[in-house]
Amino acid sequence: MKMNHSDDILKHTNCLTQNQMQDYLKNNLNRTEVRKVEMHLASCDFCTEALDGLSDIDSEKQLSATMKQMRKHLHYQVRQSAVQKSKRRHPLLWVIISIIIVLIILLLAFLVVNRSIKDNQDNATIPKQEQAFNIT
Repeated sequence: MKMNHSDDILKHTNCLTQNQMQDYLKNNLNRTEVRKVEMHLASCDFCTEALDGLSDIDSEKQLSATMKQMRKHLHYQVRQSAVQKSKRRHPLLWVIISIIIVLIILLLAFLVVNRSIKDNQDNATIPKQEQAFNIT
């Protein structure tokens, strides 16, 4: 089965590709390639498990159907993960909005209290000035 490069989920890793595993199982590799695959399998449990899974599949048609199902499931899980992440972002947004609202209310309260104190001070100085003019 020829595989599209975009379908190979391991293309950004040092792991074996599906084609390498299939060629290994079909004995289509030269000695150097076999040695390279076996060296990798000795140190990579993921590829060893994947190779075991591939060896259990009898036909190309079954392999194709299995890979299609796995890709579909993987894409579903990625979408679900994205949905979960977006749901987690909303509470943070509400916390930020709440903090901003509280800060605005505190600022308004400060301005009202400050204005009230200033008005009281102004009212307290007016009678003293009136007393200064009524010294007769």
